[in-house]
Amino acid sequence: MFRFTKLQDTLGDKIFKLIVANYEQEVSSLPFIDILNKLEKTEYIFSAKEWMNLRKVRNNIAHQYDDEPEEMSQAINEIVSNKDVLLKIYDKVKQKYNEVF
Repeated sequence: MFRFTKLQDTLGDKIFKLIVANYEQEVSSLPFIDILNKLEKTEYIFSAKEWMNLRKVRNNIAHQYDDEPEEMSQAINEIVSNKDVLLKIYDKVKQKYNEVF
């Protein structure tokens, strides 16, 4: 669970912005969806929509509490079912980055 959220946070908050900074002069003022669209257009990610879905999964787990075991187990199941998607995105970003740079 921690690794899923940590990998997604690192990719979204740091790596994606660094990559897009190579194409744009200023990324700090870009909305995150524009960053995702640029990554999709340059084929670093498969789909901006797919990433937003993963973000939703990540946010669900962040807002679950120990006194809500059923909701917590659903959130954990979502992470487990989406871990391969996140790993494919990571592999794609790494592969594309190595090709370009």
